[in-house]
Amino acid sequence: MTSACEPFTVNDFTLTAATTSITVSVGSSSAPDLLTMTSLGGFTGSITLSTNTLPTGVFAMFVPNPVSINTAGASSTSNLTISVSTSTAPQTFTLIVTTDGKLHWTHHLSLSKSTTQSWTAVVTNPLPTSANLVVRIIGSAANNPTETFDITCGVTCVNTASGGVNATPGLTPVSVASGAKTSFSFSQMNLTSFVNLKVTFTAQLWWTTGSTYQMSPTVKSGAFDVVP
Repeated sequence: MTSACEPFTVNDFTLTAATTSITVSVGSSSAPDLLTMTSLGGFTGSITLSTNTLPTGVFAMFVPNPVSINTAGASSTSNLTISVSTSTAPQTFTLIVTTDGKLHWTHHLSLSKSTTQSWTAVVTNPLPTSANLVVRIIGSAANNPTETFDITCGVTCVNTASGGVNATPGLTPVSVASGAKTSFSFSQMNLTSFVNLKVTFTAQLWWTTGSTYQMSPTVKSGAFDVVP
């Protein structure tokens, strides 16, 4: 048996704020704080900004929102303004700017001469709360498009329902704590019909901090041969 490992580098972005401490008088608004998002690893796409739960009477506004990065390596900005109502008591609180699910992930594909295909995903969670995640993998035979598979994997793999990840019963997501990094492996066992065929695939991370999964914008693709 021969094996190899093919790494996939995540496309993501950094987010920095011009100001780390803001003072706002009751009944007024702060001066805009400039937030800068910079593309990493070839990331392009739309970024939606939000915050953690704020005290009653405190409001945060981002302009513009969402923010778009259209060129790999480029940066885009948004202004954050904090408003405090007159009924809010003076206090100190932490505001956390969050984005729409940019979990860092790396996918390793172990290529072997068998009808069992192994996969490994390495995920880092930068969110302020734990996240549950699965990976959806869609594959087909390059020279026989009628041979396909569509699985969603966490602790185990199940066939993806026609309605997609959120409609799929029996998911067993992997939990990643805030700020933690984890690695999990899984296998697609039903490749007998793909023997002597070249399989192409796409892999996409799905995650949730509640009950509804969100799709990571980064799609990884690759190919492998199934040998008896």
